[in-house]
Amino acid sequence: MPKAEFPYVPFHIAASEAQPNGSTAYRPLAAATITASNGNSIRFIVMPDSGADACVFPLSLAILLKLDVLNLPKAYTGGVGSQNNPTYYDTVTIDMGEGIVFKGPRRFCGRHGHDWFRSSGPGRVLLTAQRGI
Repeated sequence: MPKAEFPYVPFHIAASEAQPNGSTAYRPLAAATITASNGNSIRFIVMPDSGADACVFPLSLAILLKLDVLNLPKAYTGGVGSQNNPTYYDTVTIDMGEGIVFKGPRRFCGRHGHDWFRSSGPGRVLLTAQRGI
């Protein structure tokens, strides 16, 4: 399997009672082309997460890929800080370049508890996971 290195990019974490000056988290980012089963593709910045159990994309990506969300297979999933989330599945290809390509069922979910996603810009950073992103 091809190997890759990803740059760690600093993300500012807002101030809180525990950290009144805020803090900085460093996260790995990479460019990838995501192609849905309908053949539509989009280039995005993704965050490889080797500790995640599954690959989860925001539901907005399914809409951008022009997937018929209401006719996709659906399950209710949960994670840290959330449960019973409607989650839709499609067979997606993730091409990270340099021969690194993953294909398989991927999740699209309208809710997940990752503050870095909401604060990093309009739909530009996604989650990827272990076992074949």
